Amino acid sequence: MASKIDSAAPTRIVDWSAHVIAEIEAYPRRPLHEASQVGEDEMLLDIGPFSGAFIAGLLQLAETVVWNGTMGVTETKSLLGPIGPTAQGTELLTEAMLGQFGNRPFSIVGGGDTVGFVQDRGLTASFDHVSTGGGASLELMSGRKLPGVEALENK
Repeated sequence: MASKIDSAAPTRIVDWSAHVIAEIEAYPRRPLHEASQVGEDEMLLDIGPFSGAFIAGLLQLAETVVWNGTMGVTETKSLLGPIGPTAQGTELLTEAMLGQFGNRPFSIVGGGDTVGFVQDRGLTASFDHVSTGGGASLELMSGRKLPGVEALENK
């Protein structure tokens, strides 16, 4: 969470189910009710560490992953390192797809923002297939006909 998309903007984690982060930060006091609420001036900018860990764990069971869309706002540059403050979830799942936690599934990456993130990290060659066609790739994989491809086939 943050009130604006900015490298220097303060961020915080909102955990709706377990309130673990808020309880750790507030201990021994009880966390404020607001710790588990999205403020009127705040935006959800990334998945949290619990969601990221859950999905990364699921990727350990996958044979194939089709990735279309980042988990957060990956365009925000970091003040402290290579990963911006709202791209932690995307980075965690990238690590999982590339086998850092064991399993390395066959991976297809599609879509402009996702490909941009992968390219900025210098990881394009680490994935099995990378395409800027996000929505179109999904349409094609689902068996739908693409008007542009049909027009070419009819020529």
